Amino acid sequence: MQLTELTARQKLTCPACGGEAQWNPAKKALICAYCGTESPYEIQADGEIVEHDLVAALQSIPKDARG
Repeated sequence: MQLTELTARQKLTCPACGGEAQWNPAKKALICAYCGTESPYEIQADGEIVEHDLVAALQSIPKDARG
């Protein structure tokens, strides 16, 4: 079984004005910061969130590239 990677942030647009809408978990709706439209929305995830080992990632950085 192949899993797809999910992005941490997905841009969701307002159906009324096309502006960027923000997810409000309390209302289970998208709220547009520009026109105030509230739209019911169900987030559907088609994958699994993968946690990466921070220590392993830091150790994989070449020494001359470290700051």
